[in-house]
Amino acid sequence: MKTQFKVSRSLAIIALALGLSTVGWAQSGTASPPSGSPPQSNSNSSSPISRGDRRFIEKAAQIGNTELEVARLANARATDTSLKTFAQKLVTDHEAAKAEIAAMAARKGVALPSPDRETQRYDALTKKKVGTEFDEAFAKQMAGDHEDAVSLYTKAAKKSDDPEIATFASKYLPTLEEHRRTAEALQKSLKSNPT
Repeated sequence: MKTQFKVSRSLAIIALALGLSTVGWAQSGTASPPSGSPPQSNSNSSSPISRGDRRFIEKAAQIGNTELEVARLANARATDTSLKTFAQKLVTDHEAAKAEIAAMAARKGVALPSPDRETQRYDALTKKKVGTEFDEAFAKQMAGDHEDAVSLYTKAAKKSDDPEIATFASKYLPTLEEHRRTAEALQKSLKSNPT
């Protein structure tokens, strides 16, 4: 009888120990599961990013998509050769940035906005404009958009909580500043030399 009591007591202690370790594992979420338990999967494998960094990725993708689509349009419709050259540079530079930001967004778990939403606002601007009127509207819009982009990227480069985002913003900031200066110069040139 004593042996039976010792065995029952031992089994009770083992059961209690297993129960406590399972509870501890479930509460902490950091310890390993007890052996024999199925592995738990974490649906979000990337570490969470701050609201500001998420906003940067979304806004940078949105601005980039818009500038890319409008540059493609200008590459086809601009009458000024300098604008066509600038439009082609915008296409090349923004395609590279778009690929990088899409990959970064995927790693960070950020859903990017639809490119169509922003380009609709340009459809109204560009469909009715032709010739030099289109050229002037394009240069003016690119100067304004790149002013916004430079501000956005400068802030992210200096204040991002995520080193990868800060590096991305710092990498593309000089390119965006160059785009802004070129757009402003072209805008002035078109105003002073109407055809």
